[in-house]
Amino acid sequence: MRPDLIEAAVNLAEAETNSRPCLAVMAGSARIPIVGAKQPRPIRGAVWTSEENAFLGANLGILSEKEIGRALGRSADAVHYRWARDLHLPAPRRTPKWLTLEAFARGLCVGGHSIAKLANQRKIATRRLPGVIARDGRGLIRVIDRKEALAWIADPMHWIYFKPERVGTFRKQGQRRMAKPNVVFWRAAQAAVDECQRTWNDAWLRPSEAAHLIGLPIDRQNRNFHGINKAINLGLLKAVRWGNWWILRSEVLRFARDRVTDSWGPRKIKRIRFSREGGELGATN
Repeated sequence: MRPDLIEAAVNLAEAETNSRPCLAVMAGSARIPIVGAKQPRPIRGAVWTSEENAFLGANLGILSEKEIGRALGRSADAVHYRWARDLHLPAPRRTPKWLTLEAFARGLCVGGHSIAKLANQRKIATRRLPGVIARDGRGLIRVIDRKEALAWIADPMHWIYFKPERVGTFRKQGQRRMAKPNVVFWRAAQAAVDECQRTWNDAWLRPSEAAHLIGLPIDRQNRNFHGINKAINLGLLKAVRWGNWWILRSEVLRFARDRVTDSWGPRKIKRIRFSREGGELGATN
């Protein structure tokens, strides 16, 4: 028996047991067609309507591709190829109305861990993009609405978390390549911060600055600011903890006006004594 016919018989047997349709088998260099084989028909989905396109564009990034496909009666792959290949819509994390926490931290010139900590403490309103995994594979990407981000940046109560003068300067951090920032948004953020700085008649102070402002003694060697730290711990002086204690200048002046008399003077004060029960502050020479 001819070797090429034996090879053709073996290829034909393999073709019959293969799950994929086979139209011909090879016998040496010759191609022998299979009798009765039919050309597979291409599978084509239904034509996308304008209503389906509008639904896809409105819910991309809000619903996952699987959920959008379930609502439209299509597969998740069909939804993905529709917005990425046909409609050329931006990826959910690059949508103009959102900022990722990574891009938000970069624009504020702070570490990403600091912004993530604020988000975990619910001091920043964020949401997670459904079905979009972060680059490090640790979890879903979190984003913040750009209007809410602009209002958050312009609020002086949040200026202890970043330096207002660095907003939008994009200082280089490490060797990692970053996406191109949204210059228009950060210019608007800079303008909002500058306007708020001109109209805000207050400032955030550290304990050392607050003690120096009202003339309280400072132990610089042990970094112990007796009066200010004691007042904060007893609840007599309002402060916010973020790495260090931060106190508003107006709050420090109110505290000095209510608790410290002019007759003491900074030279006469050696030790500040507080009473938790009466809330009194006294000095001993």
